[in-house]
Amino acid sequence: MKKQQNPSGQSGQSGQTGQSAQPTEKEAVRLIAQAAKGSVGGQASGTAKATLVDKDGTPIAGETIVFEIDGSEVGTATTDANGVAECPSGSKLGAPLTWGKAVANGYTATYRGSKKYKPAKANAIVEPAVFG
Repeated sequence: MKKQQNPSGQSGQSGQTGQSAQPTEKEAVRLIAQAAKGSVGGQASGTAKATLVDKDGTPIAGETIVFEIDGSEVGTATTDANGVAECPSGSKLGAPLTWGKAVANGYTATYRGSKKYKPAKANAIVEPAVFG
């Protein structure tokens, strides 16, 4: 092999490098968003819920799920041992305009992925119930 000068000024064999890390393929996941049951009484409220599982259906714990309504983030939650993340409406869904958008368009749950897993998205509806 031809000798080449490297940037440090030392000569060495061209084409020789240390072991290179092979990129690992990220694992596919499934994110399942459940229909949210909401109530309209003195204040609008509801809970968005999503489940994150691997390709075999095994729950994935400790991952962050972002919940959005009409493109605006309304909250985040971390998956539990069953892969479930729940986002109660809190103050944002209580706003009449946000509630109206949720009923009209549903919500989106997004998993942004990790070093091990690919990202995933799921949509679900919001089913309102009216109480006096």
